[in-house]
Amino acid sequence: MERDKTNPEDDAFNVAFLDTKNQQNRKDARVEKSPLFFSKRLLISILLFLWNTVIWVIRNNINVAVVEMTSNKTVLQGNLTTASLPEFQWDSKTISLVLGLIHCGGLLSFTSGFVISKLGGSMSCTLSMIICGITTFLYPICLRYNFHLFLVFRLVTGVFFSLYISCFSEIFARWIPKSERSMLMTFCYGGFYIGAIIVYPICGSIATEWGWPMVFYSTGSICTIMAILCPTILKSDPSQDRSISKKELLYIIDGIETSSSKKQVAFPYKSILTSAPIGALCMANIATFCGLTFLLDCLPLYIKTITGNNTANVGMISSIPSIVTTFMYSFSGVLIVYWKNKTNISSTLHIFQMYKILMGVALITQTALFLALTLVSNFTIIMLIIVAIRLFTPFNILIVQLIIVDIAPGYTGMISGIVAFCGSFITISTQMTIGHMTPNHSLEEWNRCFVLIACLLAICSAIFTLFGSSDPQPWSLSTTFNEEKGKSLHTSVKLIKK
Repeated sequence: MERDKTNPEDDAFNVAFLDTKNQQNRKDARVEKSPLFFSKRLLISILLFLWNTVIWVIRNNINVAVVEMTSNKTVLQGNLTTASLPEFQWDSKTISLVLGLIHCGGLLSFTSGFVISKLGGSMSCTLSMIICGITTFLYPICLRYNFHLFLVFRLVTGVFFSLYISCFSEIFARWIPKSERSMLMTFCYGGFYIGAIIVYPICGSIATEWGWPMVFYSTGSICTIMAILCPTILKSDPSQDRSISKKELLYIIDGIETSSSKKQVAFPYKSILTSAPIGALCMANIATFCGLTFLLDCLPLYIKTITGNNTANVGMISSIPSIVTTFMYSFSGVLIVYWKNKTNISSTLHIFQMYKILMGVALITQTALFLALTLVSNFTIIMLIIVAIRLFTPFNILIVQLIIVDIAPGYTGMISGIVAFCGSFITISTQMTIGHMTPNHSLEEWNRCFVLIACLLAICSAIFTLFGSSDPQPWSLSTTFNEEKGKSLHTSVKLIKK
């Protein structure tokens, strides 16, 4: 295939960014490995970890606050104890709307690829965090003066939360070489789990001690402040960063598949929407978020129902599965890296076969555990089962994100947006379904929900196993490496830095 020779700068970029089919024939273009420690890509990974922690707290803070907002108040007056009605007397359907509306914004996540292509990953990340922080800060004012305005702000938060998730995948695809993705993605995604650990006990304590509005004031302020770091440190592409060393820039370019060319390429919408592997990936994400909707959004209400504890205790108990899962998530990343290196997976075992095995085992086990929840009523056993379910969710999330980066390197933002759209759709559906199926929050009503979730997990697992793939799709390989021209990466980087 001949390249367009009309633009030397674009030609240089096309030479620098490699076609994966020709990668093994590039012995003359090998570059020296850049150490990870004290590197710019490690700094960016640390910042992504912190941003992920904060954005996850923004996503889930209302899950705990709503318990305090809708609970009866006990007031001690002298020797008498009096009870008052909750500030918000919402039924289960209204609570489901409040909790699930943030995911409605994710229904617009398929447009994230277009926004990121216009603004770049850095600016899109900054914008999404600032908007999420401001809208969260304004929740208490809206709730007390105009409930419908609160719903609008909740929807806006969901839109920009989904944009942030797409930015995360886009930045990772452009900054992190493929050889380091499993390890660093495990580290960065650990921020979501740290956020899940701290959000329930901290927000529960804040709501109990200082009132539920302080939950939103504090978390919204932190998110806005953290967003200021984004444009000063993070650039959309390593070639735009003047602080990065030439050695590290060469190493990053040599290890990624995406193009840094500013030349606009039409998005292959038809190819993406009709791709069976991407459809299978969406089904895997649907299964993941169907289970997570209960484990993250509905768990505090479930625990409140079966224990009757106060908000602070509910928050502490709800964080236990996340604490256990954090260690399992680190193990899942180490396991994938070890399996790749130990078995020489590139030649003896196709990488997707490893993904398929891990994803299949995780989904099937989760299906069985959700069914097991319907057979027990002891609180200790219920918590052990919930912890066991959470132990397998890291494999689902990590594998989905790795495939997003691998399957279409040139269109990571768009693919991430489409996959996020499916996750948001099933999250909204699950929230609304649980709200309608649990009007009295009885154990029997929750058990019917668990059976429905288990059936969906089984169906999605079968579809992913049959049609899934992690191979870069032909329509995603928009750049090629022309070996006949004898161009080297060193020459290309000089042109890039100019």
